[in-house]
Amino acid sequence: MAVETAAAKSSIKCGCDGLMDYLTGDGNCQRVIYNLELLKRDISKNKVSHKLNNPAGGTGQVKVGEVCIDNLQIRFYGDNPEINPLSKQKTQEGIDFSAANSSNIVLNVNVLDKAEKDKKIEAVWGYLGDKTQENHQATFPVTGTQLHEIFPDTPQDRCDEVAALLNKYSDKFEINTPLRMAHFLGQIGVETGGLMKLQENSCYTSKSRIKKIFGKVKYCDLFEGYTSDLSKCNNDEPESCVPSLQKITSDLVIKDKYVCSPSLIDYTYSCRMGNGPSSSGDGSRFLGKGFIHLTGKGQFENISNIWNKDIENQNNKKDFVGADIDEITNDLDVAMKASMYYWGDNAINLLADEGVTNIQVNKIGAVVNGTNPPNDFEKRLEKTKSAYQILNK
Repeated sequence: MAVETAAAKSSIKCGCDGLMDYLTGDGNCQRVIYNLELLKRDISKNKVSHKLNNPAGGTGQVKVGEVCIDNLQIRFYGDNPEINPLSKQKTQEGIDFSAANSSNIVLNVNVLDKAEKDKKIEAVWGYLGDKTQENHQATFPVTGTQLHEIFPDTPQDRCDEVAALLNKYSDKFEINTPLRMAHFLGQIGVETGGLMKLQENSCYTSKSRIKKIFGKVKYCDLFEGYTSDLSKCNNDEPESCVPSLQKITSDLVIKDKYVCSPSLIDYTYSCRMGNGPSSSGDGSRFLGKGFIHLTGKGQFENISNIWNKDIENQNNKKDFVGADIDEITNDLDVAMKASMYYWGDNAINLLADEGVTNIQVNKIGAVVNGTNPPNDFEKRLEKTKSAYQILNK
């Protein structure tokens, strides 16, 4: 959720280094951080109104950058206040925010510490950042309203966030026509469950579902009575089992250890897509992430290389195989840009230019999803056609 801007590069977390990671006040520093991240996001998006439903304040110990604040308090006034995130102003106690349509104060961010109060207030102020200076108009702009019409179950706030990112990067990656944008939205919409889930689900609770999706002879270790050496690969497949499994039959039963466990993805994603054997843990570490659900160590390595070769990123290099992997799921900006690098690297715009047909959606879905036909093909087709219709209104 946190969005980093040039004016707010500091991090925030519960507790302070060198001290017990405890919670003070009402014991809810996570709630404090959650509210600050919402404010930071809205400020960076130049939002002048944010309606809060059942807001909850709190007090907790947090570390902002290198500054430890023992008691940082979030306090709301009124029921379900509508805040103007750009109205922030410093006070002797902290930072105040007024209502969207008046000067009435509806939110305080207060530093209750007595020691170094000014320094601590300044740290929070810097973390929240400033509004973004808009200096680019996309060739083919998309609005949050359009996205909400395409994905009606997705909250408007999320649609607004994604629209801003699409408009920020669409020209760079030449996703700048109704056809190209419709295909892009149709694919990422299905991959992310309506722009919401930036990481693939790895918890399969139903053994029958596991068997239906992953029940193949090469994944013999899934089944009771069959054992594979999980530390080895047989070319691009897991090692064969003892005894040998010849075919999938109705009496085969999935082992308990694979139910709602990373072990399922470690095994079924092993020995391919650049991943090592099941024991390496590569499968669950490099499962689908970002808007396009990049999958496999090889893809993460490739996107890291493409990102770092772009002169635009010379001061913002990434190691998506290592330290920066979580940014693809936790930072919407990085998630969108990384996904568009994949789109461009695979020349998908050329496929999109051929039209919104079953054949083209299938071709593009196969590139994005890695299977042919792609999973949820009908949904991809429906969302792509819907997007194309709405974008052409």
